[in-house]
Amino acid sequence: MALYKGDLLTLEKVYDKKNNSFDIARFILAIAVIFSHSFVLLLGQGHGEDPLVKLTNNQISFGSFAVNCFFVISGFLITQSLLTGSSYTQYFKNRILRIIPAFFFSLFLVAFVAGPLTTNLGLKEYLAMDENSPYQFIVKNLSFNFFGYAWSIEDVFSSVPFPGSANGSMWTLKHELALYLILPLCSLFLILSIKRIMLVLTFFISGLSVLSILFKYQLLNLVGDYYWVISVNEYSNFIKLAPYFLFGSLFYLYKDKLIIHKRLILLCFIVILVALKAGLLNVFLIFTLPYIILTICVKYKTSQFRKYGDFSYGLYIYAFPIQQLLVYYFFDKLNVATFFILSTIFTLLISFFSWHFIEKKALSFKGFKWRNYGKET
Repeated sequence: MALYKGDLLTLEKVYDKKNNSFDIARFILAIAVIFSHSFVLLLGQGHGEDPLVKLTNNQISFGSFAVNCFFVISGFLITQSLLTGSSYTQYFKNRILRIIPAFFFSLFLVAFVAGPLTTNLGLKEYLAMDENSPYQFIVKNLSFNFFGYAWSIEDVFSSVPFPGSANGSMWTLKHELALYLILPLCSLFLILSIKRIMLVLTFFISGLSVLSILFKYQLLNLVGDYYWVISVNEYSNFIKLAPYFLFGSLFYLYKDKLIIHKRLILLCFIVILVALKAGLLNVFLIFTLPYIILTICVKYKTSQFRKYGDFSYGLYIYAFPIQQLLVYYFFDKLNVATFFILSTIFTLLISFFSWHFIEKKALSFKGFKWRNYGKET
């Protein structure tokens, strides 16, 4: 007697480049990051954590969960973009035009709008600073911290419950950029063509991530003082995020083999629940979350959402400074619920402007059809 009757569909058969849920998934994930930050930015470090932190016994927050999902989706779509693109030059051009313009605008707003509004210095003194200046803030962050860190500017946002950070969401961008650089190297040296090598690489990096988690992210603290994403300060973050990106990439490579079925999703959820109880949630999410999020994105068709624009990147990079500004001016009048709602509304408005007048226009420089972004680039 057969245990299962029916055709088993592969990801390749289910996936429709023109009709999927990648756009709406990223939008929801960006909102989840805003929700997660609403607790710590209003209540302060150690005084407020989002509900998922409590639910998982301090294992993961909604923000961290959302970032992990972002990296899975990015790995899948960026691999697709690289393998279906015309050249490495076009690949890098696509990445630059998608990331840099809006990121620069967000840094500019912090340095020359939010900064003067919240500093105790006079405008002339603020603009004339040599150390911790608005110019250093832009240069160091626009270079993705390759030349050092500048999380804030002098005394900007120094009196809020979460001081010393003008845009705490920026920390993930350098790691995503590093993976954007690693991926074409994998292609150049045939790792993407010989899929078994990519399989081994993904599980090797995942193994390093598991070791890092089990040793409380202290495993390789003997690395030198500063080597960008593999420095003492950054290695644990990079090795935590890289497996999600690589599994997204791997699933694209094996899309003709990977079975999409609700029973496998159920199995993943069972594994997650057992890992949660065992205190090993972050270990097993590496191997289960990519399958869950990609299955949902390819199985459900919500292409109509795309017609409004792609606001997820804007929601991610503008939200933190907007939230800090709201806390700075209206701290006594806010609770977490109103703070989250207002943060989402104001960030969505800025993201709408950014998409239509910055991001979309930047993408036009490469003959880019923006409706294809959620599918290939």
